[in-house]
Amino acid sequence: MPQQLVCLRCGNIWVPRKIVGRPSRCPKCMSPLWDKEYVRDVAGAERLAQRRKQKVAVGKKAAK
Repeated sequence: MPQQLVCLRCGNIWVPRKIVGRPSRCPKCMSPLWDKEYVRDVAGAERLAQRRKQKVAVGKKAAK
């Protein structure tokens, strides 16, 4: 029986048609990084949140 593969991005489980080699992408989400776990850049998300807060604060000052 062929090996089942799991997409670490969307959680899709499938059996590849061809047993030779590694599949190029997940058939459901089409991610070429299906075998690599999704790692969120926490530091980048925090910087983005700070920039949004600064823009809102500048917008409130301009509205006065």
